[in-house]
Amino acid sequence: SYFPVRTANELNNLRGDNLFPSFDAPVFRVNGAPQHGGEIPDGGSLSLTGTGTIYYTTDGSDPRREGGAVSASATAIASGASLPLAASGLVRTRIRTGSQWSALNEATFVLEALATPGDLVISEINYHPFPASFAERAAAAALPVPRSLDNEDDFEFLEIHNLSTGAVNLLGTRLSSGVELTLGNVALPPNGRAVLVRDPEAFTLRYGTDALAAVVGTYKLNLSNEGETLTLLAQDGTLIQQVAFGDSGRWPERPDGDGSTLELIDPLLDPNDPDNWRPSCEFHGSPGVAGSGTDGRIVINEVRSNPALAEPDVIELHNTTGSDLDLDGWFLTDTKAAYRAFRLPSATIAAGDYLTIDATRFNQPAGNPIADYT
Repeated sequence: SYFPVRTANELNNLRGDNLFPSFDAPVFRVNGAPQHGGEIPDGGSLSLTGTGTIYYTTDGSDPRREGGAVSASATAIASGASLPLAASGLVRTRIRTGSQWSALNEATFVLEALATPGDLVISEINYHPFPASFAERAAAAALPVPRSLDNEDDFEFLEIHNLSTGAVNLLGTRLSSGVELTLGNVALPPNGRAVLVRDPEAFTLRYGTDALAAVVGTYKLNLSNEGETLTLLAQDGTLIQQVAFGDSGRWPERPDGDGSTLELIDPLLDPNDPDNWRPSCEFHGSPGVAGSGTDGRIVINEVRSNPALAEPDVIELHNTTGSDLDLDGWFLTDTKAAYRAFRLPSATIAAGDYLTIDATRFNQPAGNPIADYT
């Protein structure tokens, strides 16, 4: 019986000492019922009620300026009148009576539907990133606060994909196992992708400022290099998705520190099936955009390795497309330790045709950076 009335008693004591306003702050209402933040249903209305002159802002500022004047950003509204919220965001409000102000009341309201089960999937996992390159280390050393990038985990990221046909808001959506993060007001359009990172600065050094635009949160802890269970929950705590990924058995190998990420193949199939994941074709993955998948234009059709006679090794390439393809800039490798092990000779394979190349024609590669796997 003590704690339920404790807050009211303390506020009355503060009011008695003139340390707290003598009148209450405005009350938020959605469709006439009290509601402190959250979703405004389609066609619904947000209003404020209270006694006195009600002021509100939607730009994050306080309706009351320091010193007691009304902020230039504040708008007056009658009690019970509909508040015209143009976009999801924070609403801050106070009541002014004479020269006195109420306490501040604030809440975040969203116009999009809150994410629920069936709306979202974890579509890409960069759990064991490739180590920093020389260029990335040089860029990190030149930062205002220099850093070494010795920990490749700083390049980690997760991607979330909106599968629904409408925009959803990620407010309150959270990761509760593996890594931890509760998301704020983020409107994700249909088929949109949001990126969660471990270290925004390291992420920007590798992927650039354009990719940073898709980043909506920074999580705590880090992803396990051996695989683990990730749990994505809705604002109300219901399960959106749980995926237990690994680094052995039928799970793709290249995402385990060799430059690829894990990409979900079909979001409508079981995310816990290793065969429903592939290594990204793009080196370092494709945060914020759909991965291209295996190129498939050129395939290795036949291999002669270690022949009995003193002859060179031979590979046969096949152009699977209906157009001629130039091999200039293509590489061949037989080891993850050196993806640019052999540069293919400059040649053109006609549409649907074949090309045989022996080992004597493999050239040492130029020092250009890896862009994609093919």
